[in-house]
Amino acid sequence: MTTKEKVKNSVGVVGDMADLPLLGNIVWWSVRDFRISHEDLEKAFDKVGFDKAWMLKEPSRAHAFRAATGILKSSGVTENGHGFSIMVRDLGNDGESAIRKVIREERDTSNRVLEYQEVGELCFNVKSENMYSKLNPKYAGVAEYEAIMEKAKSEFDTLCSYHMGRKVRVMVHDLIMSLGPTVMRPSGAVYFVPRQHNEIVEKLEKLIPMIDKMAILHSDYDASVFESIAMMDSEKHRKSLYEKFKSQTAEELGAAAKELADLLKGEEKVTKSVAMKHINRVKELKAAVANYEELLSRDLNAAKSKMDLVNKQAVKLLDKIMTV
Repeated sequence: MTTKEKVKNSVGVVGDMADLPLLGNIVWWSVRDFRISHEDLEKAFDKVGFDKAWMLKEPSRAHAFRAATGILKSSGVTENGHGFSIMVRDLGNDGESAIRKVIREERDTSNRVLEYQEVGELCFNVKSENMYSKLNPKYAGVAEYEAIMEKAKSEFDTLCSYHMGRKVRVMVHDLIMSLGPTVMRPSGAVYFVPRQHNEIVEKLEKLIPMIDKMAILHSDYDASVFESIAMMDSEKHRKSLYEKFKSQTAEELGAAAKELADLLKGEEKVTKSVAMKHINRVKELKAAVANYEELLSRDLNAAKSKMDLVNKQAVKLLDKIMTV
């Protein structure tokens, strides 16, 4: 259902809808825990006709190794009331493989270390991009420790072939953030997206449920959804959006100004990419302010003045780097 069709249904518009006055859409989404293969994700994008520039990159085996070993970290309580932790220590690279050591530590109720056991090592061969494990020989046959190492390998194999639900959540979030949204309810991740992005919103409403149906589920939570409500153009809505966008922009610019001031005063080396990050963010904010001024027919002079200051700071930072 298109944005205009939803408006027609909700407000009872009859006949030609070409001139419906819309500001944009209020959007929110939920992505449950699942895994989906890269091939199935690509199929979903193709079926909806969604720009693949936003699709997750094919799973990286090096990233899969880092994620799989990170998943092992845990803590709990033993039968005798002692606390224990499973830790993963990065040992760096020996020239052929990245190595991580798995540690099990147990402490008493006074937090005194009772046991510190090196369970084994998990290794990722940089050339072959394969993962292998080395269980400490003294724990051979100990089911608990063998299970830890086997879990890492199993997770690695899964992450090499699938995208997890949490990555899809990040994908959607990053996409929405690129559309110049205004936060409507921070705690609930509810955003306003301007009307020029109506087509993207409509496609996301099809894409997310389709991904959910094609995925292998890890939970029985409610199905993944992306939902929207069209916001009609009214003075009440314009005023509300103006206040929220003005507050959001002031907060972002204030944080950027403080960070840049600290970088300019500090003695630590700052890279060109850091300076360019701020310059590019100011460009994005300038574009957003211009868009909202036109959309809401209101001036955002205070934001533009603050932006000029932040931009000058970013350029000054860049000049400082270039002269070093």
